[in-house]
Amino acid sequence: MSQSTESISTEEKILEAAKVVFTQKGYSGTRMQEVADKAGINKAMLHYYFRSKEKLFRVILSEALEAITPVMLSVLRSDKDVMGKLEDIVHNYLAILTERPHMPLFVMHELSQNQGRYVTERLKSQDSFPLVMSFFQQIIAEGEAGKIRKINPIHLMMNTMSLIVFPFISRPMISALTGRADDELQPILDERKEEVLSFLRAALTP
Repeated sequence: MSQSTESISTEEKILEAAKVVFTQKGYSGTRMQEVADKAGINKAMLHYYFRSKEKLFRVILSEALEAITPVMLSVLRSDKDVMGKLEDIVHNYLAILTERPHMPLFVMHELSQNQGRYVTERLKSQDSFPLVMSFFQQIIAEGEAGKIRKINPIHLMMNTMSLIVFPFISRPMISALTGRADDELQPILDERKEEVLSFLRAALTP
C-alpha cells in the first residue's frame, strides 16, 4: 500500500470516527482520545492529521456544507415555480441528511457557539444571497398572482427548514416519547418527504 493510499485511509477512518463521537457526545463532550480509540489509532497519530478538536470539527462541517450547498443553489437557479423548487429542496435535503444524519447537529453547534460565522462565510463565498433573494421575490410574485397563498418568504423558509431538519435533531427525544427504538424510527423518517410536501402544498393553497 502506498503512503498516499494509507494516509487517505487513516484520515477517512478518523473523520468517520469523529462524526460518531461528536454526534453522540456533542462538541464539548468529545475528547480527542475517544476519537482516536474509535478510529483504532493512537492519539499521536490523530494529532498528526488534525492538530485540534476544532480543526477536526471544521473539516467535517465543511464536508457537510459542501455536500448540500451546491445542490440547493442549483435548485434555486432552476426555472421551476415555487412549489417545484420546494419539492426539489425537500427531496435533496432529506436525501443528504439521511446519508449524513450528523450534519444538523454540527451546524447547530456552529450557529450556537460562533454565531454561524463560518457557515455564513461559506454561503457568502458561494454567492447564495442573490439566489435566495430572487427566490423570495418569486414567492411574493406568485402570491400576488394567486398561484400560492400570500406568505412572508422568510416564514416559508423557516417552516420548510424546520419540517426537514427537526426530526434529525430531535431523534433521541422522538424515540423516547414514542417508545420506539432508534432503528424503528427510520421508516417514519423515510415517509418525511411526502409528509412535508403534503403539508407545504396544503399551506400554500390559495
